[in-house]
Amino acid sequence: MTTSFSGRSTDRRTFLSLLGTGAAATVGGGLLGGCSNATKSSQGSAGQKSGLSAVVPKYQPYAGLPPDIPAAADGALPGYLSYPRDLIKAVPTVRGKGSQLTVMSPLWGSPPASANAYYAAIAARTGTPLKWNVQDGNTYRDKLTALLGAADVPDILVIASWHLGIPRISEAIANLFADLTPMLKGDISGRWPLLANIPTDAWQAGVWDGQLKAIPWVRQAFTGYFMYRKDLFQELGVTPPKNADELLALGKAVTDPAKGRWAFSDLWQKGGGPIPQIFRVPLRHGWVKDPSGKMVNGLETDEFEAGVAFARKLFDAKVLHPGVGGDASVDFKQVFQSGKIVVTSDGFGGIREAYAVQSRSNPAFRMEPFPPFAHDGGTPVVSGGDTAGLFTFVNKKLPQDKIEEYLTLADWCSAPFGTEENLLLTYGVEGTHFRRDANGTPTYTAQGQKDAGVPTYDFLGGRPPVVSESQYPGYVQMLTSWYNNAVKYLDKDMFDGIRIEEPVALQKAGQPVVDKVNDIIFGRRPVSDLEQIRKEWRSGGGDEGRAFYEKVVKDNNL
Repeated sequence: MTTSFSGRSTDRRTFLSLLGTGAAATVGGGLLGGCSNATKSSQGSAGQKSGLSAVVPKYQPYAGLPPDIPAAADGALPGYLSYPRDLIKAVPTVRGKGSQLTVMSPLWGSPPASANAYYAAIAARTGTPLKWNVQDGNTYRDKLTALLGAADVPDILVIASWHLGIPRISEAIANLFADLTPMLKGDISGRWPLLANIPTDAWQAGVWDGQLKAIPWVRQAFTGYFMYRKDLFQELGVTPPKNADELLALGKAVTDPAKGRWAFSDLWQKGGGPIPQIFRVPLRHGWVKDPSGKMVNGLETDEFEAGVAFARKLFDAKVLHPGVGGDASVDFKQVFQSGKIVVTSDGFGGIREAYAVQSRSNPAFRMEPFPPFAHDGGTPVVSGGDTAGLFTFVNKKLPQDKIEEYLTLADWCSAPFGTEENLLLTYGVEGTHFRRDANGTPTYTAQGQKDAGVPTYDFLGGRPPVVSESQYPGYVQMLTSWYNNAVKYLDKDMFDGIRIEEPVALQKAGQPVVDKVNDIIFGRRPVSDLEQIRKEWRSGGGDEGRAFYEKVVKDNNL
């Protein structure tokens, strides 16, 4: 898989999220709220923060397995130092009525067979069999566009947050999918206790035009950061940097082309990587107020210019892998794991993926995020992201009893770590899909990797994420320690709580900027061209976007 789910981070936050354009920004920064059906307008639209609590479930934490390492604050993740031998049975009975429902979902990897033992086991346990249509995630947006345009949707449809930028998506959501508000608002803990365990802000992200339209798939708070090979750092006698000058010096110290080793992959990542973070560039929606109260886009800030200049400095210093900025076929996950680069940009699910690949062949492998730092050695900012990474919609043509049956299935799929249901959902059937190691930790069989090791049912529930990979020595302690520290520096977005769909002109203005800025960073244009790029962006729709966001600020008293 090329994309992580489970820290499972949504690493498709590109430069478009910085400019406040495109799919990532349309739902960026944990957008919570309802928007008008006027979103089909080219002028854009924005909802209101008020009134959301009245249409979503009341949060009732599920009293499950206590963590060994608690989360220090909202945004951090709890940790479990071993896989429990004694599991909680969260759903004592089979609750489904035997209705077969059709589901379409994305997958970045090889899909499982349409009929397999994993699907059969969950159908038997839940009483609601599903007929899966698993589509290539890389072309899923095109598939969705055609499907929604033809008004031909399955019973259940999974849509990733970054796909919500499809034109007229809100109109399609209003017309094609069921309003779940009457069934889910208020206290649902008696009927669907595991859905009630989904955090309120994630539920609010599923509200359109005052109606709860989707079940959210909860993602961890951080989008991604610098990741480094701690084992290679120890061999080379280097330590993580504390400012931008030290990062450049590190690059020069470890780069040795004669040995086939370079310091870095692409750390800019079209404006969504860690360099903009250490320079404190406004991310998420990409708009902030200046001291006079005027709305300013991240592209226009001194921080952005400094970040671009530093990224260019790394390129000029020849400390980037030669495939960066040119050869799109290079798999930088594999390059990083092979040791040809020692620092990369990745999401937090990428850590787990790398350990799964490397744990048997290279037990010394250690991948960690850098401790948070800022370019000037001051207070860091670490970028957060969408509260919900995916949304599950229900076809409004389904009769209410079948919608409620699906909600019962989604409740089962929301079972947290430490439950029998979560074990079956994550690993499948013992002996067929997984075996336990000497410490009792489940490990996939070859069949399990094909059937259960790719996310299908996983997307249908909203379990809060945890760190539980105790099979890797020190992993849980390392990652929970990072989260509990980094949560102090998690960035804030002034537009949290407002679902925004931006003017078409703003979206179009941002798209060419990605390539133009990449041309600067990778030596094809001078840094001085940035001011001209800004002017073109302003006249091409940026100023229209500014007026739009100023109205959002005024309407919401921000």
